[in-house]
Amino acid sequence: MTVYSAKIPAPLTFRAPSPCAAASTSLAAPEETVARLGEDRVLAFVMEPVGGQSSGANIPHPSFARGVRTMCDRYGIGLVFDECVSAFRTGYFLSAHADLEALPDVAVLAKGLGAGYAPLGATLYSAALVEELAATSGFVVSHSYDANPIACAAGTEVLDEIVERDLIPHATRMGDSLRLGLDEIARESPLVGDVRGRGLLLAIELVADKETLEKFPAEIDPGAVVLRHGLDHGLLLYSRRQNGGRFGDWLMIAPPLVADDDDCIELLEGLAASLTAATDDLLSRRPAS
Repeated sequence: MTVYSAKIPAPLTFRAPSPCAAASTSLAAPEETVARLGEDRVLAFVMEPVGGQSSGANIPHPSFARGVRTMCDRYGIGLVFDECVSAFRTGYFLSAHADLEALPDVAVLAKGLGAGYAPLGATLYSAALVEELAATSGFVVSHSYDANPIACAAGTEVLDEIVERDLIPHATRMGDSLRLGLDEIARESPLVGDVRGRGLLLAIELVADKETLEKFPAEIDPGAVVLRHGLDHGLLLYSRRQNGGRFGDWLMIAPPLVADDDDCIELLEGLAASLTAATDDLLSRRPAS
């Protein structure tokens, strides 16, 4: 049996005419792909409802997920949300819950589920899918470390902490405060062209020119430069350039769920100082026009 993995363009909102236009353009691609491959050969459509590092916390217009949900229903294709990064962080248990008109059939969790204490992942299934599987032989998984008791014990403790400390709504409160600070930095910094995300899953887009939204050339990695200056200001940033900067460059701003006001202030001060230090460094590397 041949297994295909087809990709479609992501509905990136920054630089698009509008978020709705970006969604409309991207929605045409899965329809074309299903038609090309044949609906009987497509098992599932996998997407991030809120992007991680791959898109810099991009949030598609709601019409994208709703359109994909409609397409999947029409062809009998499963809709899978990759929530390895976005679960718990966006002010919802699953970021899918932000739009009940586009719920997935399967959600994949990891990372925050173990909070770094243990490697742990899980999949959540819709009731309809569970009933369908229960009528057959069930969902048989036979990996060596399935239901590892140590990892599962860590996961249950993490979930208890999330509930007892009210960390999901806390992510909304801290995220709103952090977003205000990032917006202020964006107004002041010539490097920041966009602030986006939800809750404590945020990102800033780095641009070479704020007027034209010009991207940095392939030979300059602006995220790596800001990261290096961040270390000088006590800030650990996550920078991993995607596609050589073809679609832009960004830095994730995603502090721990337990971050408080003081932590966010410290983060914002360190980020502002890092961007200031990186500005001359980066802009001096731009080729002369």
